[in-house]
Amino acid sequence: MSFIQIRIDDSLKNQATMLFDELGIDLSTAIRLFLKKSLQVGGLPFEVRLSDNTLKAMNAIERMRDQSEENGNSEMSLEEINEEIKLARKERKNKNEVLWCYRYKCFSFCYAKEKFLSW
Repeated sequence: MSFIQIRIDDSLKNQATMLFDELGIDLSTAIRLFLKKSLQVGGLPFEVRLSDNTLKAMNAIERMRDQSEENGNSEMSLEEINEEIKLARKERKNKNEVLWCYRYKCFSFCYAKEKFLSW
């Protein structure tokens, strides 16, 4: 006979002990029943599922990984990724400045072209 030692929360142990006492078995017998049923069904004797939010997050990560591989940047370091983000933000800012200048027909220093523009 083997000895198994587990750590569980006191409250969980007390609640389970009271439940199994009402069923006429002790905690050790309940655990043996769980193990035997697990062997009988070839897994856990009940359904185990992830929450919808967890599944959505896992799917989003998988899509990002696939997209990263398709774009050829799956092997980029964190520093390279941050540099790409910085450049993209700078390009977007410069594009917005040019659009603002065009809409309001103003004189403005355009950082993207590094010269004065006027309309």
